[in-house]
Amino acid sequence: TEVPAENPGDYVVMVGKKHKGKKLKDIPLKEISGFVGWIETQENPHQSVLECAEKMREFLEYAAVED
Repeated sequence: TEVPAENPGDYVVMVGKKHKGKKLKDIPLKEISGFVGWIETQENPHQSVLECAEKMREFLEYAAVED
């Protein structure tokens, strides 16, 4: 498996209230997974939320490889 050049865990969340301003690697995986699942239930999420969800998915995959 290829490891991305940059660690997706260094991505800083810029949406939401609870984790805004935090790096993904500083947020429990269970909470990231829950947020991604919640976004998928939203009817018309903002583009910035969709981009954040994509970064979260990348990080979850990266974390699974590292585990």
